[in-house]
Amino acid sequence: MALRAWDVHSGARLLTLKHKDQVKCVAFSPDGKTIASGDQGKTVRLWNALSGELLRTLKEHRRELYSVAFSPDGETLASGDGYSTVMLWDMCTGKHLRTLKAYRDSVLSIAFSPDGETLASVSGGIVLLWDLTVDNAD
Repeated sequence: MALRAWDVHSGARLLTLKHKDQVKCVAFSPDGKTIASGDQGKTVRLWNALSGELLRTLKEHRRELYSVAFSPDGETLASGDGYSTVMLWDMCTGKHLRTLKAYRDSVLSIAFSPDGETLASVSGGIVLLWDLTVDNAD
């Protein structure tokens, strides 16, 4: 399994980012230097977008990943899984910051507000808005 990047003008393959399991979601950091990918094996991988080097692996999810998103400042990564959870990660250290429990189903999509203070997640057909300025974990 792999995530591949292509040059849209020439059709040439630029990168191949190897995963052990099927890739389910992907996002670029705001500065374009990092790619986050989530897979069926419950793992988030962070890649150098230019070289394809694996920078870090994040492994605390209990089910497969469905969504990843970077905060606007690029300092935080959010990842959503099939266990109704959203995890927030510190991009400098890779440390798990907090877990947000969604409604009842897989977290299919997540997005930060432009100011980075609110996170939207979709679970069970319901959009949840998380105020990240207060501690609302679990």
